[in-house]
Amino acid sequence: MKTLITVAVMTLMSGLAGATDFTDLQRLNTSDIPKVNPFPNPGNPDSCYLTGLKDGLCNFKCLSGETFQVKPVKPEAASVYAKCGGGDYRGVSKTLSMNMTLMIPLQRAKMASNTLRTIALSLQQPDGSNTPPAEYAEGVLEVSEAVSEGLMDIDAAIKAGDSLEVRHQAVLMEPHLARLTKLSDAIEDSVNYFIWHGPRVLDVATQLKRDMNEVRINAPFAF
Repeated sequence: MKTLITVAVMTLMSGLAGATDFTDLQRLNTSDIPKVNPFPNPGNPDSCYLTGLKDGLCNFKCLSGETFQVKPVKPEAASVYAKCGGGDYRGVSKTLSMNMTLMIPLQRAKMASNTLRTIALSLQQPDGSNTPPAEYAEGVLEVSEAVSEGLMDIDAAIKAGDSLEVRHQAVLMEPHLARLTKLSDAIEDSVNYFIWHGPRVLDVATQLKRDMNEVRINAPFAF
């Protein structure tokens, strides 16, 4: 049985709160928190559980055999489970089940989606002679809307704890992201390539592909 450690979620929230922009989130990876990550990794399934409180420290043991200690997050609490941050871990809520392996790439993807939306809207308001091709401008807008909707569907599936739907929605994003790459490639030889945000569109497509691949791979292990 997988046991979720609230302190790990709190560590994640702290990391996300400190990520002030898209670049910060790009640098935030699940591997950055190896010691308090109780969630399974597809290449090395592992889960950790609370074994008790000793010498003022919460003791955890992982299925891999690794053990570690952390300070109680609620030392004033009455029970050991509460002292170590999560009440009764055996009855942890689905909210905490939205673990780092999905939360981090989803947050990065949302940031990338916001960037794409800003680009798409700017292309609808061209500057004089620098009007982008209609097919390109409309295409970026359509993909932006599809990505935004897809991320909302993934978010809903995560909250519902539906691994199959999470994976399915991530797969559905693939053709939209492939189209986004082609749209950038189509204007690459134009003197207005940078003015029309071609490189940024390509960067967003690349980031979203990476995030959706991570979501797709991790979904079966998330709940």
